[in-house]
Parts: sequence; structure tokens; C-alpha cells
Amino acid sequence: MCSTVAVVGDCPNRLHTNNSHARMHIHVYVHIHHTPLHTHVSSLFRFGDIHTRSVVLRGGSNYRPAGSHWYFPQAAALNVHNKYFLMDARYERAGTLGFRCAADAIQPPCPGPLCLRIDAPRAYTDLDTLGSSAWLAWANANSITPTTRAGGVGTISVVFSNTTTACAGAQVALSWINGGSPGATVVANSSAGICSQDGFSILASISGSGDHVVTVLAGASVHGLRMDATLLDGTVTANASRAIQATDYDNVVNLAWTLQFHTNTTTSSLRISIHPLPVPPPPSPPCSPGLCLYLTPEIGGDVDLSSKGPSDWVHYGLKDGTSVDREAGVKSPLIGPLLSVDGASLTPYKNCAVTFSWTNGSPATVVVKSPTGVYNGGGVGKGYAVSVSIPMSSTDVIVLVYVGVYQAQGNMNASLLDSTGRLLSSVNDSSLVVQQASLNGVYRIAVQPGSSGRSLRLLWTQVKGDTGNIAIQSIAVNVAVDCGTPLCGTRHPNEASDVDLTEAGNLDWTHWGAEDNTASDSKAGRGGGLIAPVKTIGSSTIIQNYANNPTTFTWANGEPDALVIKTPTGIYTRGINCGLTTTVLIPSTPAGVIVRVYLGNFGSMGVFNATLASTDGEPLAKYSNTYAHHDAFIGNAVFALAVKPASNDSNRTLTLTWVQTAAGGNIEWQAVAVQGNSLALDPQFISTTAPARGPLSGARLLLQAVAISSVHAG
Repeated sequence: MCSTVAVVGDCPNRLHTNNSHARMHIHVYVHIHHTPLHTHVSSLFRFGDIHTRSVVLRGGSNYRPAGSHWYFPQAAALNVHNKYFLMDARYERAGTLGFRCAADAIQPPCPGPLCLRIDAPRAYTDLDTLGSSAWLAWANANSITPTTRAGGVGTISVVFSNTTTACAGAQVALSWINGGSPGATVVANSSAGICSQDGFSILASISGSGDHVVTVLAGASVHGLRMDATLLDGTVTANASRAIQATDYDNVVNLAWTLQFHTNTTTSSLRISIHPLPVPPPPSPPCSPGLCLYLTPEIGGDVDLSSKGPSDWVHYGLKDGTSVDREAGVKSPLIGPLLSVDGASLTPYKNCAVTFSWTNGSPATVVVKSPTGVYNGGGVGKGYAVSVSIPMSSTDVIVLVYVGVYQAQGNMNASLLDSTGRLLSSVNDSSLVVQQASLNGVYRIAVQPGSSGRSLRLLWTQVKGDTGNIAIQSIAVNVAVDCGTPLCGTRHPNEASDVDLTEAGNLDWTHWGAEDNTASDSKAGRGGGLIAPVKTIGSSTIIQNYANNPTTFTWANGEPDALVIKTPTGIYTRGINCGLTTTVLIPSTPAGVIVRVYLGNFGSMGVFNATLASTDGEPLAKYSNTYAHHDAFIGNAVFALAVKPASNDSNRTLTLTWVQTAAGGNIEWQAVAVQGNSLALDPQFISTTAPARGPLSGARLLLQAVAISSVHAG
């Protein structure tokens, strides 16, 4: 038997750790027949995803439990590593774990007036220690009211928008015993915080001169976040900024933003702003002659297949791996059977972050928000193939393919074939990849007009990730119909879904009734705007607002309300031959515009009319549609109107009317959106290019706590 002593000063590479259970400077290892008493902690860099946390352990100990396979595996050789899942302090503090060398983390001094660094926070954080002078945190996942440290030195205030909500599920567990009013005095392992899509403003007022550390526990999902800080210390002003991408952390970030500074005055302040990173503009889609492909990540939300696939659609895995639901009443389906590639299974799953709904399916007629799909069972090379018939069309045919990956990378190949099977064009994309957790996306494939009898062969295969898999959920086909006039229209159901007006109306949009019957919100900076105020038609002058609409509306660039998320509001009127109307000024664009009108009725029937007129008022084209919904609940629809470009008339107007034609009930009016046709992502009419998403779209920020720790001079 021999014993060895490892001293920190002898270590060529010092191991810095913030783990309070691992703070030791000397550790003794006893070796018996070259088998260590302790398993060595190889690295204290903590690994984590949305489900687990872990460290890497090297070798094993001389403790050899028997009788169950649930014991942690032991390895005699020191070049063998195991993954050790972190559960709780009482489990992680084990006598069979040791360190060759370890030292408390020593942070370098701040070289300037204000320093900002980003650290991985402790999984279990004592807020009284982190904020020895003052702190502010949230303990209740159902309230946005914070708790502050009792008797704190210094003050902290946070300003956030009225759309901020309380939330839970942070990866850092906070505890304290010195909480003050109005929150809880003692809290253990709280994962609560507040979540916002637009950011936070923090003011930390520092009392006394000396060295100070302000720590902000904040994170982001989907895109990332940026922190800007300004120190005001009498006449001294210093600034610091850092930004970080959430994708570097598997789309979930929980970080400690630490600000260090020294003050010479008795009172100073630190102003901090946290905001989401702008979403980069989408790259140009990969294209080859006659064919373009574009991938958009789908973080969540619901997909209305009845709206996305007016020509044909298919959904997989509703009940089991072999179940297929598709659009009912299609005489010649465009989407062929789903074929297995390299032995891929059709394994169903029911926890997809993206849900799917439809109102015209078979065998399931109506489905609302089904989180289902099928996956390949895992394995590189395995996947699915399907063929889509491309009908004759004067405009692009849009094919939407909804897919997902789990700890893997997928590749989408889209090949365009002629009527004889000869390859005309092919494009590939393998950018849907995630190392941990899962990620979903939709491939938008635009097939340009061409000869008859063509088909699109889709091949979706796994190219990386031996332990992961790839999935497919749905396919939708949209064949634009050229009605031969300057104005074409279609009606689609719009049940129980959210409409992002920022995206739907890149040229202009207006929503009515968010706060009362006179309220209207429109795109900010629109000047006079393209959409006129709504007016009543007929004998009724009553306009009421309501807040139980099954369709919700979201926007991030409005005025007077800049940011609104999922408001279920609109306005309504009632009476036979009574209704609502507005006009839309049609701008001059190379590819025309799409006007979407979001309407509804309650136990009644209405007629929708859209009339396109020239500058002098001469009618050019008209679209009319009767929409009935006699049941005792609200039925919604979106009317999509494609206005073709006109080189000799840049001031055409589109008059929209919605009139009740049956007794009982009422008719509703919610929003109008105007979109440049060349920028539409997946409209009811043609599109090949994705619009640039706004900086707030899809971003989600988390703020958990702010803490101040000061060492006062003198």
C-alpha cells in the first residue's frame, strides 16, 4: 500500500471551481494494489441540457457494490471515464469521490472602471451570500412581484413591460433566509423568475465607496441576449457590454452576469439593460433551376394544415406509427405514401413542441393541436422518402415539409423529376442539427412553373448522431390558382390559432378592439397608413369589442401598443344588412400584394365582398364569398386577397365589406394585414423568399435575480 499527497501548488494546471462541495487544497489518495480509494473528478466543468446536469469522473474506487445493476459503474483503469449525473447536494457529496488537485476560483482583478464577465452560475445558489449587501429575486412562479433582502445596503429596481409574466423552470435553484416584505422570508431551491419578450431595465443604487460586485442571473431561449451596463459614479461614467447566443447552449441559457467596479463616492448607480439579440436576416435559399428550398426553425406553436395545405396535406402518427390523416375530398391526392429508407421505423411520439390542427381531414375530421409525428428509431442513413405530384400552375407550387431532429442532424434532399423520371433539378440542406434536446423545422420548397407530369421527390435522412433520431410530422401543398383577373381571393378557416401581424403585414396592418370598442392598433411608423379606419354599414351604428376570440393576435411593432402577445380580441356588430367596412390603398410593388382579412361570425351568416377600383374609382375586379356559422360559438375565417401589380396605376383601392345576412347572432371583425407578395413566407398565393423577422419575434428572456456584494473602503 502506498499513499500520495497532491498539493495545489504543484499542479501544472490549477482546477478552479465554484462548487462549494469541492473546495479543498490538499487531498490524500490511498492506493491499494494500484486501485484508487477514490474515483477522480476529471473535470468540474458542469455539462447540462434541459433535462439533466452532469460531470465527468475518471477511474473508480475500491468500493465494489454487488447485487444490483443500478450502482454507479466502477472502473479500475484510470483512463476510463464515466458520466456522473448531478442530483442533489446530499447525493453528490460522496466519500468515494476525490480530486487530484483543486483550488478556489480566483478571479483576476478588474483592469478598468467597470468589468463585465459571464460565468456559469452555481446550480444551487445561496442568495444571501451572493448578495451580501442587497438582492432582489422572485420566489413565486405565479407572481411578478419580487422579494428583496431584509435590511439590505443599497437598492435594486427592475422595470419591465406589461407583457412580462411570472415563470418557472430556471436551471439555477435559489435559496435565502433573509427575505423581506412583500415576499417570503425563507425560500429553498426556487426556480422562479420573470419572462419577457422585450427585455428588462435594472437600476442598482450602490451605497458607500469601495469595491462592488453586481451579479445578474439572466438567460434567454431561442436566440440570445445582450447586456449593456453604465456606471455613474459622480463625474466618472463607464460602460460595458456583452452578448451571447443561446444556440451555443442548446437554446437554453442560464448565466451569471457579473459586473465588477470600484467607486470613490458614497453614492453611485449602475444602470443595466437586457434585451434579446436581433434575429439575423434569413440567408438566400439554396436554389437550382426551377427549384428553391428554405428551412425555418419551428420553436413551437400550432400549424393549421387546412390553411397551409389548401391543395393537399398529410399528417403522420396521430394514433400510432401507421396512421395517416390527410385532406378529405381530394380526388387526386398530390402527396404519395411515406416510404422507409434503410430500415427506418415508423415510431409514433406525442410530445412534439409543434402541434398540428385541421378541420377538413380524413379519417379524423377535426383535430386541435395534436403534438404527434413519427421518428426513424435512430441510426445514420435511416429516414423517409415521399413523392409529391406537381400540377400545372402559372405560379410557384409551395410544398411545406414539417420535420424534427433529436440529438442528431438531418439532411433534406428535394429532387424535381420530369414525367419520365429524368432528374431536372436537385437541392440539399443539412442545417437542422442539435446536439442535445430536440429541434423542429419546416422546409418550404418552391417549385417554379413548368411542364406537366413533374414530381418532387423528398428524401429526409439522418446524417449524424448515433444516439439520436429524426422525425417527420406533416406535409402540405399549396398550388396557387390564377383566377385571370387583377384580384383573386380564397377563404380559409382560422380556428384557435395565433396570428403574428408583424409577419403577416410587412407593409401595414391594423387590429381592432384590443382595449375597447374604439381602440385600434397599427404598424408603427406607417404615416398615414394603407388601411383606413373601420366604419359601420346599414342601420346599426353599434360597434362592441369582445375578448373571447378563438383566434389570437400578436405583434411586436405596433402603436399605440408596441408589443402585444396573443390578444383574443376584436369588434362586432349585429343586424340584417348591417356590417363593417374599410378600404386599403394598394401600393405599387413588383409582384403585387396580399391582403388578409381576419373575420368571424357568431351563430349567423355573412357576405364578404372585396372590390378593386382604379384611382378614379372605376371598378376593376370583385371577389365575393358567403360564410355561414350557425352554431352557438364563434367561427373565424381569413380571406386572402391577391392583388396583381399594375404598371399604370399605383393608387388603386381595395374596398372590404362584411355584412350580416341572417337574423340572430352577429358578425366580427378582427384585423387586416397587407403583405408584399415577394416577401410572403407561405401565403395562400405564391412565395419563395422568407420575410425578415423582427428583433422580438420568438425571443424569450428570463430574469431570476440581481445581487449586490460590496467591500466598503475604510
